[in-house]
Amino acid sequence: MIIHSSFFVRVTAYRFGGNPDNYGQVILPFQVNEPPVRGNCTAFPSNGTAIETLFNVECSEFYDQHKPVMYQVNSVTVLL
Repeated sequence: MIIHSSFFVRVTAYRFGGNPDNYGQVILPFQVNEPPVRGNCTAFPSNGTAIETLFNVECSEFYDQHKPVMYQVNSVTVLL
């Protein structure tokens, strides 16, 4: 998405098995803001075995004027 772009999202809901002419709808605007200022994330342990090792990821020092700041952790499998 492009920073500072504006979009509209339209959601239409129908009752299952109900009259298709009877529905609810809402249109909501939203704007893409700037990403948070970079912080740091550390994983403990730094390596392990999938499914067997419990990894803890700690993130800090991220800043954004729009709260809350949410974190998403993704994994990548590396074959050696």
